[in-house]
Amino acid sequence: MKTYQTLTLIGGIFGIVVVPIIQISIMMGLAFFSAFDESSELEPESLVEVAAYSVVISVIVSVIAIVIVFVKKETKPVGYILIGLAVIMLIVTSISGVISWVLFFVGGITAIQFKQVSDVKPKKINLSIDILKERYAKGEITKEEFDEMKEDLS
Repeated sequence: MKTYQTLTLIGGIFGIVVVPIIQISIMMGLAFFSAFDESSELEPESLVEVAAYSVVISVIVSVIAIVIVFVKKETKPVGYILIGLAVIMLIVTSISGVISWVLFFVGGITAIQFKQVSDVKPKKINLSIDILKERYAKGEITKEEFDEMKEDLS
């Protein structure tokens, strides 16, 4: 597993499990105290509603992040998507989702900078032309046949 995938997986797990617990705890605590504080302008129902939206968005963003890093093969687009998801987590969860959005952000930067090492395979056309040159050198084909086949391959 690559570094950016690991960071995203950890951030996603936090976003699915830990952030909702923190969000619900904070909002329920605020709702509880605002219910008994007559001078409070906060409505308990609206706090619970905000917590519910925050939790749902946190879980959705986390699932999207995890799925994208393991499905998409190009790392640069994944990096930009992770940075965007980190910003969404920052806005939605603020300080309670700090671990998730920091891990998404660092994972995004890591994915953008990731150098994908691929197997260097010779291009088929170059290999074919090399074979043609070898056949021409051996005298198996004429100059006209060589030129015609080379034209066909280009």
